[in-house]
Amino acid sequence: MSRDVQDLVEEARRGSRPAFDALVALYRDRLEKFIHSRLGPALKARVEVDDVLQETLLQAFCTIGRLQWRDEEAFVSWLGTIAERVIRHAANKER
Repeated sequence: MSRDVQDLVEEARRGSRPAFDALVALYRDRLEKFIHSRLGPALKARVEVDDVLQETLLQAFCTIGRLQWRDEEAFVSWLGTIAERVIRHAANKER
């Protein structure tokens, strides 16, 4: 599967929306669970997981052109890093 993911990332880096959508289909559940686990109860009461997910995916789509492929786990970590930034921004905004 790693080769297929690499191909999709390379296509998405060249601006292919269908390739990015295919990546989202592969990792959406995993990313959603990650976000859910990171929000914490107080923030979950004020911020929707889906809103954080959508912002994360938007930022990922806008910056994927700068991503250098290493492997599938590095790609997942990259998504997680973006999600963490979105969560921190949401937490700061809610204060």
